[in-house]
Amino acid sequence: GFSLNYPTISVMFGPRMTGKMIKRKLTNVGNPNTVFSVDVMPPDGVKVRVKPRQLTFTHTNQTMSYRVWLMSRRRNGSEGTNFAQGSLTWFNSRQRSNRVRSPISVTWASK
Repeated sequence: GFSLNYPTISVMFGPRMTGKMIKRKLTNVGNPNTVFSVDVMPPDGVKVRVKPRQLTFTHTNQTMSYRVWLMSRRRNGSEGTNFAQGSLTWFNSRQRSNRVRSPISVTWASK
């Protein structure tokens, strides 16, 4: 089995900003016919939506796009930490060790 780390998805929420959409790509380096499903651990105070929730690859080294929506569930300048972390992991349903993880880091700007 192998595990890949993809670049961090990082977002800064400004004072009047509540959501952000990010486009990312996933490349299949494994078997030709592979289905990847997504597992999301949202950062505290953030709602995360991924579309599509499944990527079906038909050949090796094929690249597919997906979108990630991050919605802030908290008000800016609210007390507590202004930083939260989570992750998004694509995994092969048939071979759980075959996974690709992207850390998610979110910052709330105070001004």
